[in-house]
Amino acid sequence: DSTANPKIVFNQSGFYNISLVVANSVGADSAYFASAVVVGGLPLPYNSTLSQIDDYSKWQYDEQSPGWELEQSSKGMSFRANLFNNPSIGAKYSLTSPSLNLTAHDSAELSFDYAYSGQPTSAGDSLLIYAAGNCSDNWVLLAALGDDGSGNFTTTTGTNSEFNPASNDWCGNASAGCIVLDLQAFSNLEGVRLRFDAVNAGDNHIYLDNVSVVAKS
Repeated sequence: DSTANPKIVFNQSGFYNISLVVANSVGADSAYFASAVVVGGLPLPYNSTLSQIDDYSKWQYDEQSPGWELEQSSKGMSFRANLFNNPSIGAKYSLTSPSLNLTAHDSAELSFDYAYSGQPTSAGDSLLIYAAGNCSDNWVLLAALGDDGSGNFTTTTGTNSEFNPASNDWCGNASAGCIVLDLQAFSNLEGVRLRFDAVNAGDNHIYLDNVSVVAKS
């Protein structure tokens, strides 16, 4: 398409390479981008360790807000909901995954690692997990995670300082287990996105890493 504002229609799911050629009376130049367009979403299995820019750059969040941000942790690069002494009580901060393609799968499941300490006498921050299909904004709540006083959400002892988890402070290594959620309702759909909403109570940071979506056998 050599028009000034080209519109390209992709009729099949998959990865598409993009080439751009520009020319005028002075000369010409070109650029080539491999797998620059993903139609229908990324294929399964999807595993986001956040270790490469090509991985974490596909996630969406408001980088200007005090909410989600990239932060070094004991797992390397992780997402962190910046909630420590955050005065905006009740504020929700959203972190959204790239689109995933579940069209060839009758069932799938989501798992992820998280870490949260709260403070010594309070652990009121919470985490809501949603999913939506077909690139829509029809978000369905999958799970609402928060501490009920029994340590069911905190993964280590509360601290009055800014929390940055050691290797044994993550879920699965402490009182709270890691989370596995069923995505059966989104089987055989394109454009499936996941959203993690951190709900602020001003207690301490929530860390997120190793987000995985795999087909169930």
